[in-house]
Amino acid sequence: MIEVRQALAEEFITASRGMPLCDIMFCFRKHKFHTLPVVDEDGKLLGQITLSDITEVFKPHPRGINQLLETVPFLNDVPEAELSIDNITPDIGRLIVASEIMSTDYKTISPDARLSEAYEKMTKEKRHVLTVVEEDGTFVGVLGLFDIIYALFQEKGIVC
Repeated sequence: MIEVRQALAEEFITASRGMPLCDIMFCFRKHKFHTLPVVDEDGKLLGQITLSDITEVFKPHPRGINQLLETVPFLNDVPEAELSIDNITPDIGRLIVASEIMSTDYKTISPDARLSEAYEKMTKEKRHVLTVVEEDGTFVGVLGLFDIIYALFQEKGIVC
């Protein structure tokens, strides 16, 4: 059976904790990734940035306040706040850095795990992406559902 490491893309872009928002946006646009892992100087995974993490910057309240408001029972029917770009200045692209917007809500898998195990975990956790890390926390890559399908098609000779 195919291991996770065999299905990973050969190259993946990562961010440092101090990478500014403007550079993060450039990475998303240029490389068309949906997830940007944030690693420390030793390559250890600290978190990841997704599009939803970026859009939090444009909401009128910080993420913690929004989560707190969601726990108030009578506010359940209040629609989620719209994105607010009126007060955003060009400086925000340099002032906001990866460590401020990254999420630590991600699921990991070992590069030695079987692809079937990765698929089961994705299904159970309702995720389309798993972050691949070594046992010591070193970032290896990101495995998406498409990577699993492509690896299986490759194994069956459907694609080269």
